[in-house]
Amino acid sequence: MDPTHIALNDPAVLALVRANRRALSTIRDEPDLAVRYVNALIPSLSETDARRHYERYVTPYFTADGRHDPSVAAQAVSSMAEELGVSTVPDAADIYRTEPAEGPAP
Repeated sequence: MDPTHIALNDPAVLALVRANRRALSTIRDEPDLAVRYVNALIPSLSETDARRHYERYVTPYFTADGRHDPSVAAQAVSSMAEELGVSTVPDAADIYRTEPAEGPAP
C-alpha cells in the first residue's frame, strides 16, 4: 500500500491484511486444501503434481510468523521486472514491510 494514496490504518486496508493472514494460515495449516487450490488454479496438473508444486513453490515461502525472506523478495521483484521488461525496479524493502500493519501475525 502506498500511504500517499490510502492510510495504512484505513479499515479497508486492515480488512485486507486480516484476509491475507487467514489465507496464509490456511496455506500453512491445511496443506491438503492448499493443494486442492493449486490444482484448481492449474488444472493441467495431476493431484500428485499439484502437491509437488505446493511443496516446491509454496511451502518454503510461508512462515509461521508471517514474515518474508528479504532475499527471496528481492529476487521476486527482480524476476518480475525482467519478465515485464522494466529496467528500473524499486528495492524490495520499499515494497515489503518488515513489520505487519497491526501487530504480530497470528
